[in-house]
Amino acid sequence: MSHDCVERGLLLQRVRDETRLTLDAYRTVFEGSVDYVTNTAWQDDAEIAAQKDYIDQVEGEVSSLQNQLATLYARKHAVHAEEVAVCDTLREQHAKQIKAVNDNIAQIKKFSDEMRRSQEPHE
Repeated sequence: MSHDCVERGLLLQRVRDETRLTLDAYRTVFEGSVDYVTNTAWQDDAEIAAQKDYIDQVEGEVSSLQNQLATLYARKHAVHAEEVAVCDTLREQHAKQIKAVNDNIAQIKKFSDEMRRSQEPHE
């Protein structure tokens, strides 16, 4: 019986030692994973901050481009209004010139008719 107790004691010692080794291994894995998660969290925070900065930059560019677009639309409308005004002025001038030409033609016809009548013999 004492022989049986010695073997049992050694077996219990071996189980105890292996349990300690297993717990130490788990503790090492846990600490390593905590370090990894902490480092990853810091990296993620840095990446999030970088992404926020990039988003702010892109939003600034979008705002600038929208302002440029609004300016271009305003210029387009101003140029269009100016073109309409110029076209109206040209149409008025053209109408005046046509009227002047037609008046000249009428005067020439009248003068021509008067000249014919004056050259006809009077009876």
